[in-house]
Amino acid sequence: MSVEVKVSKEEHFIPFDIEAAQIDTPTSTYKVKAKTFLEVQRPKRRLMRLMLLPTFVFLYWTSFFWIALIDTLKLYSAGNNIYDAINLDETPQKRNATIEFPRLIHRMWPNDEFLKRDNLEITRNFNRCIDLHKENFTTILWTDVSIKNWMQSHYPQFISTLFDAYPFQIQRVDAARYFILYHHGGVYMDMDIGCFKTKDIGDLVTYMEASGKQVALPQTDPVGLSNDVMFAKKNSQFFKKAIDALPTKNRWFGIHYLTVLYSTGSLYLSLLYFNQKPLERKQIAIIPPRLYSKRGTRYFRHFHGIVRNWFSFLIIFILLLLLWVRLRPIIRRKQSKLK
Repeated sequence: MSVEVKVSKEEHFIPFDIEAAQIDTPTSTYKVKAKTFLEVQRPKRRLMRLMLLPTFVFLYWTSFFWIALIDTLKLYSAGNNIYDAINLDETPQKRNATIEFPRLIHRMWPNDEFLKRDNLEITRNFNRCIDLHKENFTTILWTDVSIKNWMQSHYPQFISTLFDAYPFQIQRVDAARYFILYHHGGVYMDMDIGCFKTKDIGDLVTYMEASGKQVALPQTDPVGLSNDVMFAKKNSQFFKKAIDALPTKNRWFGIHYLTVLYSTGSLYLSLLYFNQKPLERKQIAIIPPRLYSKRGTRYFRHFHGIVRNWFSFLIIFILLLLLWVRLRPIIRRKQSKLK
């Protein structure tokens, strides 16, 4: 006995009153189960809705910086093989001409008001570094006003086309580091970088002079180089390239954090280093984690919380992106089984 079922155009599925119904046709007999229909169709539509947001976010971000992301993953895959790390336990190979390194330490802060308050941690750290290195180094504090005035005096052609064109102040500060190190040379240290009484950064300078290195940059985990500590001789080729390449990266990378990192920040510097020829990399000494961040052997103290860490956000984003790429085939297989 067959059951005749009428379906109106307004209905989306057949409202069976019994669990299963058999429909006779001239050629074959179909068994339709309402329970199975609901179990398959509703989860499938729900899963498709959930996939819309991550898919949109993925396409949005990758449309802005997919090339930079690929280079970042290549840099991560290269590991330590591309770095010429400083080893203070070995005597550096002598070069024909030694490098004369300016004994300057450059620090930057929006203003100098903190110097009037001795109870602040940033003030104590700043004064401590001056006291430890005052015999061999001269410390220069750069503020937003002094940076702008200096740029107008020495590089006026970059003011309207680049410096004022940046949407964020941190980009101007990052860019100013490269201009100042190229023009004056010396050491740059962020204000959340401190000094040790038992460690003399002059050791790193002496190594650079003896080995003929023009620049020294710290290696950071999990990938790339940092721009919170930098050493450079005056008129170094690397920072000349860093200045010249700034206008080509002055664009939007999807969100605030990535825009800063890839346009002027640490990943801008890391990819600039990565894309150089091997012989050009030989002019750059890399400060390994043992000397940069590892407790007990490092030359620099790291105070977290004074300056925001942009890099951690990027790492979280990349991990989520890789997780999405890994889960995508699994989701597709589950979809195919539900069909």
